[in-house]
Amino acid sequence: MKRLSILLLLPLGLLFSCSKPQLKEKTKKENPLYDKAFEYRELGRIDSAFSYFNQAKDLFLSQRDSLGAAKCLVNMGIISTDKGDNFGGQEISLNALKYLDKTDKTQYPFIHSNYNNLGIATFKLADYLNALKFYDLAISFSENLLDKNLYLNNKAKLYQDVKNYQASLKIYNQILSQNSKNQREYARALSNLAKTKWLINPNYSAETEFLKALKIREQEKDLWG
Repeated sequence: MKRLSILLLLPLGLLFSCSKPQLKEKTKKENPLYDKAFEYRELGRIDSAFSYFNQAKDLFLSQRDSLGAAKCLVNMGIISTDKGDNFGGQEISLNALKYLDKTDKTQYPFIHSNYNNLGIATFKLADYLNALKFYDLAISFSENLLDKNLYLNNKAKLYQDVKNYQASLKIYNQILSQNSKNQREYARALSNLAKTKWLINPNYSAETEFLKALKIREQEKDLWG
């Protein structure tokens, strides 16, 4: 069984809040380099993982497997952004779009993850308008509520950073109003909402909301949160 992984960026403080879902499926053709890339990724040998994803991408292209090549590029783009190479992550993720088919719903998980990475890399490069466009595209290709809310959270954080607090509050309230069963998602949105209210009014007492979010995170063993 070949493995497929969409590796979303881990949260950096309150900057971005994403999960790292693992998806599995059989690849179109044999590519041991692709498996090796994930072995190194799981071992924390990120540079080696990147190298093998790159080699696997070339092999997929020689096999005329465009989706296989796209999956490699998506992971390479995320690795680059995660390491702080935002220009590299942006360039690789843009390249991945050439090999993805937006009319094929089975490819949506790769498409929305790729757009989210473009949003994060572009945000870090202070190109806020285009970052918003990428987040909106990630949301539009998300059929799972959890994924959609993760990207909405990133969008709200962007608004918060550019001091458009009302737009940020609107999104956080939207997330909280959905009564999601995912408690980590609820705690993240609640703490971000409280921080936004405090940024609007430094006299606002955010302690109750922060303590509630903390209690949920402790119960969920969300140590990073």
